[in-house]
Amino acid sequence: MKRILFFAIIAFCEISFAQDCLYSDEVGKFTNTRTQTSNGAPFKSNGVTYNLYFIKVSSDSSSSYYLKFAKNTPGISSQYVTKGDKLIIMFSGGLKLELTASSSVKTSIIAQRSIVNVPYSISADDLFRISSLAITDIRFYHSDTYNDIIIKKPKTQSKIMSSANCMVSTN
Repeated sequence: MKRILFFAIIAFCEISFAQDCLYSDEVGKFTNTRTQTSNGAPFKSNGVTYNLYFIKVSSDSSSSYYLKFAKNTPGISSQYVTKGDKLIIMFSGGLKLELTASSSVKTSIIAQRSIVNVPYSISADDLFRISSLAITDIRFYHSDTYNDIIIKKPKTQSKIMSSANCMVSTN
């Protein structure tokens, strides 16, 4: 009896966490495809606001995962990410993960801010890796150049891990 109660409590906690960590959870009216988006993990570096969040797209037989990387820069600037451009993530301990942009994306200008929001396909294994290892550095390729972003704060690292864990724990 205690064992059943223990597993029921664990299951309830996972369901509660999965619901709290989602920004949205929608089913397509025509496609019956479920799209779940995690809450983001925003952080600042050198006056630029970045955000990482994760998306899970599920149909009857399969699931696809995406890491979305957003860069929000003050002022008006033009940045272009071409399909295939890279995002390199470095974890504590030196392990690296290289992702490629799923589509081409250009800058949107909103209220004197330049915003680019890039989707990267990611495997379930790599999503799990992000959920369990602290990210220390990101190299973001765009417009024939790149930005190196250092993530120093443990709170930011934890937010990214929690956001990834949200997708790992959703069903």
